[in-house]
Amino acid sequence: MQLKNKIKIEIIKQGYKSVMSFCDQHDLSYQKVNRLIRCEAGNFHIQTIVEICEALNSDVGDLFYLEDGQAS
Repeated sequence: MQLKNKIKIEIIKQGYKSVMSFCDQHDLSYQKVNRLIRCEAGNFHIQTIVEICEALNSDVGDLFYLEDGQAS
């Protein structure tokens, strides 16, 4: 199973023009948020996820989900 996310989808759904504009507006690190979106963050701070959830007014379960990594 792999951890996946819907952060970028939610950012666009909420009317932001881009991930960068979202980060700028909420004083978040674009590099950290983008690494999470691209699932490139091997290690991350829980506080980063909390800040994203607060900015999007979402719960963790709204933004992250598990996906079966097995090929069909």
